Amino acid sequence: MDAPEPSLSERLQSRMQRELLPLWRSRTLRLAAVAVIAGLAFWIYGRLTGTGDPRPSSLAAVRLAGGYAGGFLIGFALRGITRFALVAAGALLGGLAVLKLTGIFQLDWQGFERQVREGASWTQHQAETARHWATGILPTGFFTGFGLFRGFRCR
Repeated sequence: MDAPEPSLSERLQSRMQRELLPLWRSRTLRLAAVAVIAGLAFWIYGRLTGTGDPRPSSLAAVRLAGGYAGGFLIGFALRGITRFALVAAGALLGGLAVLKLTGIFQLDWQGFERQVREGASWTQHQAETARHWATGILPTGFFTGFGLFRGFRCR
């Protein structure tokens, strides 16, 4: 006798566990979460007892560990999004090539090139703005970038 077909909710739950399991296996993400919780607990304790410094080092730990954890989660999410975007772009370009070769579709290459140049110029301006912003938060930015790298590589 065959096993019963799992319900939609069981299949979704199984997929979520399979997709999110690497997050719980990451020691660095767990360590960052512990650092954030401990830093916040020390800061709250200092504020409640009146012994806390207005800018305690525990908040620095929260910023650095939180930056790492945030970068890790963003990198983990970008991994799946990047895979989908590459497949979608490949399918779109392949479809355009087939349509062009069959003569069904003609593309204005000069207009296309102009749009790409405008997009590249805008992207360069946005990257410069982001660089100026990121240098203002360099220590957190370093940990966020490292978390982004680690999250992207998480399997």
